[in-house]
Amino acid sequence: LKGATLAELAYGNQAVKQTLDNDLLVGPGQVAATIKLLESIGYRITDPAGPLDGKRLSVLIDIVKECTLVRPDNKAMLDLHWRMTSVKGLLAEPDLARDLRIVTVGNHRLPTLGDEALMIYLAVHGARHGWARLKWLADFNALLAARDEAAVAVLRARAKRDGVMRAMDLALLQAN
Repeated sequence: LKGATLAELAYGNQAVKQTLDNDLLVGPGQVAATIKLLESIGYRITDPAGPLDGKRLSVLIDIVKECTLVRPDNKAMLDLHWRMTSVKGLLAEPDLARDLRIVTVGNHRLPTLGDEALMIYLAVHGARHGWARLKWLADFNALLAARDEAAVAVLRARAKRDGVMRAMDLALLQAN
């Protein structure tokens, strides 16, 4: 969702953007298999605390948007998302087959959200957190700088269609 792919898109340079964790988005039906895969390479769930059996995982998927996994050996942190926002239905979830693009980071080809979906997500994410981190606004602005007025109008139309026009307008106002 953010992290290395956003650094590449916004700045073309991994050294510019500081990242505490990596955010990975999967469909709700892939959460259990993804956790199993991540655990097989050394990650451990740290939030929520306690074991996630099938029933508890099902409840977790229904009421929150993510869980956190950490690799104890190198402290690498990953937030595994299955929804874009905490409030179910606040933001239209991307079609993971249609709303994706591939970004090359180093020698790796990584999927991330498509252009409009990413900008909408960043605006909603920033608004949800009261734009508490200046880096979020800097990232949004770096992506915005490459757009002309027509492209901004398209973003605003998508935000209106998705019901998050206020979040987009707040992001645009602050970036201005």
